[in-house]
Amino acid sequence: MKVFYDGAIFSIQKYGGINRYFKNLIEYLPEHVQATLVTSAEPFPVSSRHNVLSCSAPPWLSWQKSLRRFVEARIARKHFLDGQPDIIHPTYNRSLTRNYFENFSSGKQRAPVVLTIYDFTHERYGDQIKNAERQVAWKSAAIKQADAIICISQSTMNDLAEYHPDAVNKAVVIHLADELGAVEANSQGIEQALTEKYFLFVGGRSEYKNFLRLLEATRILHRAAPEYRLFCVGAPLSSDEVSVIDQLGLGGVVESFGRVDDAQLKMLYQQCVAFVYPSLYEGFGIPLLESMGCGAPILASNSSCFPEILDGVGMLFDPLNVQEIADKMLQVARGEFDRQKSVEQGFERYCEFSWERVAQETCELYSGLL
Repeated sequence: MKVFYDGAIFSIQKYGGINRYFKNLIEYLPEHVQATLVTSAEPFPVSSRHNVLSCSAPPWLSWQKSLRRFVEARIARKHFLDGQPDIIHPTYNRSLTRNYFENFSSGKQRAPVVLTIYDFTHERYGDQIKNAERQVAWKSAAIKQADAIICISQSTMNDLAEYHPDAVNKAVVIHLADELGAVEANSQGIEQALTEKYFLFVGGRSEYKNFLRLLEATRILHRAAPEYRLFCVGAPLSSDEVSVIDQLGLGGVVESFGRVDDAQLKMLYQQCVAFVYPSLYEGFGIPLLESMGCGAPILASNSSCFPEILDGVGMLFDPLNVQEIADKMLQVARGEFDRQKSVEQGFERYCEFSWERVAQETCELYSGLL
C-alpha cells in the first residue's frame, strides 16, 4: 500500500502538535505501508528509512514569495501524479499543490483522501484568531472532499457533527499518543527553579486558553500559601501579560521559561506540585498525556475533551469559576488528596495511548478505502 503525505504543515510551522502527530504516525507505520512525504521543509522531518520527495523551489527564487509558491506547487503536483499513491493523507486543510484535494489523482483513478481533523477552534473562537474565516473555509472544503476523516477525540467528532453533520458517516475517532514519557529528563539550565514549589502551565495562552483566570486563581492561592509559584512553558510572556501579573501582585510569583527542550519539560512535569490546564477548549490536549506520562498530578477543566482523555484521572474544575480553580490548587498545596494514587492512575491511563495503536488504526482505515 502506497501512502503519500502532503507535508504542507511542515512548511507552515516548525514545531507543533500536528508536526509531531505526522512524524510519529509515519515512523510507526507497519513495513507493508510504503510512506512518502512530499514537503518543501528542510531538513526533512522524517527518518531516512521513509521516502521523501522535495518540492522546494530553486534557492534563487527565495526572494520572490508568490513565484516560489507557484513553482513548489507545480513540483508537488507532479510528485503526486507520477507517484500514483493508493492513499493520500494531507497534513493540513490546504495542499502544497495550492489546490483543494479533489484535484489529487493516482493515474486515471482518483486516490482516496484521508483528512485528520484536530479541533474546531476557528469555528468556536474565530473572533480571537487572525484569518479565522479563511481557515474555516479551507477546512469546510477539505471535509467535503475527503473520503474518510480522522477525529482525534470524540469531542472533536461531536463538533464535526455540529458543524458538518453530513460528514459524520465517513469519520472515525483515533486518539493521539505522546512520546515525552520515553524522554530522559534533564534539569540542566533549570536547576534553581526545581528547588521551588510550583504549579505548571504548558502551552499557548490565547484568550480561550483561559490563562488570565488562572492568574486570578494564582493570586488567591498566593494569599493563602505564598510559598507556591506558577511556572509557565510556551511563548515568552507578552508585555500585556506582564502588566496583568504586576497588577495582580504576582511579580516574582509567576515565571515563564519560554520554550524548553523535551528533557527540561519532562523534568518540570516531574517536579511540579501539579499540572494545571484551565483551557476552555481543545481538540485533544497533548499536555494531559505528557503530564500523565511524566507523573504529574492533574488539575483540568471539566469541559471540552478533558473528561474524555483523563477518564477519571486528576481533579476537574469549572474553568469559568476562578474561586473553584484556586480551591483545587489549594487542595493540592495542602496535601488534601492522594498524590501517589493520582500519579499511578495517570500512568495507567497514559499506557492506553500509543503511537503503535495510532498507526495500526490508521492503517485499518486506509485499507478500508481500497
